[in-house]
Amino acid sequence: MPDALVGEVHQDSNPFSAATWQVYSTLDATKQQAFQRAWLKGLTMVPTGSLGYGDLTEILVAAITSDLDAATGDALKQSYESRGMKKGDPRVRPWTGAPFRSVDPQVPFFALGTSTVGGGVTLSPGVFQVRYDSPAGGTVTFHASFTAYAPASGGSPFGGNGTPFKPVLLAKASDTPITFKYGPFSHDATQGTCTISGSSGSCSVELHVAGTAGTTAPVHLMIGSTGQQDGYYDALSVTNDPIVPDAPPPPADAGTDAAAADAPTAPTSSSGCACELAARPGETSTSGALGAVAALALMLTRRRR
Repeated sequence: MPDALVGEVHQDSNPFSAATWQVYSTLDATKQQAFQRAWLKGLTMVPTGSLGYGDLTEILVAAITSDLDAATGDALKQSYESRGMKKGDPRVRPWTGAPFRSVDPQVPFFALGTSTVGGGVTLSPGVFQVRYDSPAGGTVTFHASFTAYAPASGGSPFGGNGTPFKPVLLAKASDTPITFKYGPFSHDATQGTCTISGSSGSCSVELHVAGTAGTTAPVHLMIGSTGQQDGYYDALSVTNDPIVPDAPPPPADAGTDAAAADAPTAPTSSSGCACELAARPGETSTSGALGAVAALALMLTRRRR
């Protein structure tokens, strides 16, 4: 499903319509009429507010299963899911080395403006995100390039004025995709910068990617926009600079060895004058014993007096 989405409502309805027609066209006239009634009943059960493809298809499949039959409902579910329309689909496309292009050359990817999204958002999420295998174990700078179709001034083609398309590159070093929350709005990605020069767009973002040196780790990337007007782009490519490896940790026993090397040599003999002397090679130290005998003799002499 993410491969077919561009962010334009008419284009993005095609996979949904095709999946529905694939099942409907196999039914006889009687079942087609029952399908239509169940379909309309399902549409009346759709709640207002934010609704994804998976939410809508789940409601319609339940209506067809209940009012027509389980076999048709199951066929409809499989048809939707084969096109990626299932609940919780994060719309992630793996990077394969080839630029991402719209399925329709006449309809580029839409980057909705914050005014179009509404709800007080300061950043409009992109229609899909990219899963990229990054070098691990250091800091990596990622780059994104694309062909830009952004109005330099004036209002959105859907009406209204505001700041023009201002793309940003979002990045998250994780196996899980970038996520967004609303009320208040927030996201869990690192935000980079983008510039547009003529019809060329370029972005960069720096990110620490944990892991073992010489291996790879997943990073999720997305083109969003902080402009109020809608923008358009195509031919999205992703690259990365060579990794800046993390500094290796010090050896576990480095502090112990250094302390041992700096410690003074322990004395092995005494001169009897409060000075500590080390025994010479091949010499047995007797100064301690002689000092003890001298002290004892001195005590005895004093008693006799």
